Amino acid sequence: MANYIAFLRGINVGGQKIITMERLRQQFSSMGFTNVSSYIQSGNILFSSSETNRQLLTSTIEQNLSNAFGFYISTIIRTIDELNAILSDTAFSNCDKETTKQYIAFFQEEPKKPLSIPFFSPTKDLEVVKITRTEAYIVSHLVKGRYGFPNNFLEKELDIVATTRNWNTLDKIIK
Repeated sequence: MANYIAFLRGINVGGQKIITMERLRQQFSSMGFTNVSSYIQSGNILFSSSETNRQLLTSTIEQNLSNAFGFYISTIIRTIDELNAILSDTAFSNCDKETTKQYIAFFQEEPKKPLSIPFFSPTKDLEVVKITRTEAYIVSHLVKGRYGFPNNFLEKELDIVATTRNWNTLDKIIK
């Protein structure tokens, strides 16, 4: 059995695609997954499965959720080991954690467009400090009293589907 986390994109945000975590856990269990649990309301579902084909897992989950809830939910899957490796990375070691926010953006597929690192948003509120085939490490700076949120910026820049989580959220998921 492999231990996974499904990051669901865009649920329970701004009054859109509202789904309770209880219903999501039930839906994941109905797909035959075991050890199903969730963390906060933004669509972080931990589960175990004997299936190792990630594309098959993703399409099974997306189709099942679409049938159950009536709308499409992009799903990005990582193993718990992959998430541990991300949290062990030192990409944020030089940033001031008191004055910035750190995010990981998970990609559904490898970006086709390269980015030169560091890469800044036009307003300089977002700084991509590291990018891999499957994730981007982003620092959000306080600009005009607000922190930027990187998901839409990255999706537009890289022409991909992504979902983003705060570093602290990921750390709590693993704990």
